[in-house]
Amino acid sequence: YLFLNQCSPPMITELKSTDEFEDYETKQDGIGLLGLIREVMCGVEKHLQSTWALVQANKALYTFWQQNNMPNDEYLKLFNSRVTVLETLGGRLPVHEALVMAKLKVMGVSSEDEEKPNDEVMAKAFESAQKEYLALLALSGANGARFGGLRDKLENESLFGNDNYPKDQAELLHIMNKYKPEIARIQRNPQKNTEELAFIQAGGG
Repeated sequence: YLFLNQCSPPMITELKSTDEFEDYETKQDGIGLLGLIREVMCGVEKHLQSTWALVQANKALYTFWQQNNMPNDEYLKLFNSRVTVLETLGGRLPVHEALVMAKLKVMGVSSEDEEKPNDEVMAKAFESAQKEYLALLALSGANGARFGGLRDKLENESLFGNDNYPKDQAELLHIMNKYKPEIARIQRNPQKNTEELAFIQAGGG
């Protein structure tokens, strides 16, 4: 597989040390190998006690943040790899009932209706709530120097009843790519990047 050739020698060694690698390679299971690569990249150790492994996978997702100079698409790719690892271990993202009910309300379905929404409607509401939850979780970990102002802007707008938060990651990526950070914010942010600041001051981007 081509993607194996792109792995570093240390990663290849770590992949081969797993219980699954030989089976995936024998069966030419590319999907399985990709999943295994994600797990190794995220530091998932399946030999760990199951509850502890899930705790570590959750922690890896919720504490992941975008470093300086990390491209937006790469950030979201790495973010989603941590989501995949969590799900591979049997974990589930929390989609709270309140979020699903809010989506049902947007769809014109009230909790006071005599007839409960059917499974198809509930599935759509759940999927919509999950997509928005993931998008905003990713937004919360976006680089502070570049997107702290964006988070403040969206929060301030919501105070006036304007919900302009992205509803999925495609919308989030579009906003991140188009958003122009405030220079003053970059200057006082401890994560500031000198090259990035000089580029903006010169009128780039």
